[in-house]
Amino acid sequence: MTIDVIDYAHNLPGIQWFVLATGDSDFSPLFRKLREMGKEVIGVGPRSPLSESVKTSCSKYLYTNTEQTTSKKALRSNTDDAMDLAEKILKAADQTLPLSTLKNGMLSVDSAFNEHDLGYRSFIEFLKAIDSIEVAQDGKNKAWTATLKTGNPAGESREESLQDSLVRTYERLLRKKQWRLTPSKALNEVYQLARNHPNLSKERMAEEARKHSQTLTGVEINKALTILIRSRVLKVGDLSDSGEKLWSIAPELNLARTVDAAMLSRLFSACRENDTKIEKTALRDLLYGKYDNGALEQLIEQASALQEKAEA
Repeated sequence: MTIDVIDYAHNLPGIQWFVLATGDSDFSPLFRKLREMGKEVIGVGPRSPLSESVKTSCSKYLYTNTEQTTSKKALRSNTDDAMDLAEKILKAADQTLPLSTLKNGMLSVDSAFNEHDLGYRSFIEFLKAIDSIEVAQDGKNKAWTATLKTGNPAGESREESLQDSLVRTYERLLRKKQWRLTPSKALNEVYQLARNHPNLSKERMAEEARKHSQTLTGVEINKALTILIRSRVLKVGDLSDSGEKLWSIAPELNLARTVDAAMLSRLFSACRENDTKIEKTALRDLLYGKYDNGALEQLIEQASALQEKAEA
């Protein structure tokens, strides 16, 4: 197939777009060669660790198994990643960018990005949902631009936050606390992999997870490991000969409850800093575990105690 594709690209210069239905990373050199020849390449395949390496070589990558990522937590996780990417590109540019330039920059890093998949009707709507980004229209040529806000935008937009759902407000506040949203499936799978491979550095654990997982991407694995560390599910044991921290799973714990308590402790801190109310019903949508009213009250008390200890 590779020979045929290159042959078509050389002998039929009028063909500008190539669509290749594969998630096999062995085809990455072919994708890159076509891009070097000035061709646009669309990759099509399932979401997997292999397709993640392929999509960086494409102009655009389309997932065939989007139904597997439609859970609320998976959608929030993907949205979180996209918002981080938009912020990083604007920070690196250190200037106001036209929306087309910003979106092209995002696609060059993540060719599978599509604001519609995240529930937004337009790219402008997606950007307006990011507290740290300001979207404006040039009065002269009517072109839309984006720039990073200065100061602490989360504390400036109280009226906007009140108009949004509390769940979305909580998600934004957690991002301010550097808490990455991760689907339950990814968290549980990485937890089990970490249990089977103790006393490794975070990098080695991520490497083992990539070897054994058939579905998780490198980004999902690293996010899950970070949450496990920040929740103190993973704890430092010995140091390696080179001085690296070696991590192991803390024994006899309830994974969902431990992670939920750590997450809520950060959320409560952010809510207090931003004068945002705590609504128990909205909290349930963020939690990994299922709790009756009594258990939820106990979890909130545990999270509040963790918050007070962290701020003492």
